[in-house]
Amino acid sequence: MLLARSAATAAASWLHPFVFGKAQAGARNFKREELVEYSRRLLDIWGNSHLGEQGGGQTLDLALEQLILEI
Repeated sequence: MLLARSAATAAASWLHPFVFGKAQAGARNFKREELVEYSRRLLDIWGNSHLGEQGGGQTLDLALEQLILEI
């Protein structure tokens, strides 16, 4: 969604036009700052899971579920 929000066309974003349209529609529900924060948190979850550093003994699937439920 962050990529689709910043690109003018599907070709400029390197996304399929259908995916681009859906991502743009979804991005309208969030402020840019929110999308950046969710992106940062997703990268943190992914990186920490590969390093085995999830807080509270969480696995990748539990950390992702928690993030989704917070949204």
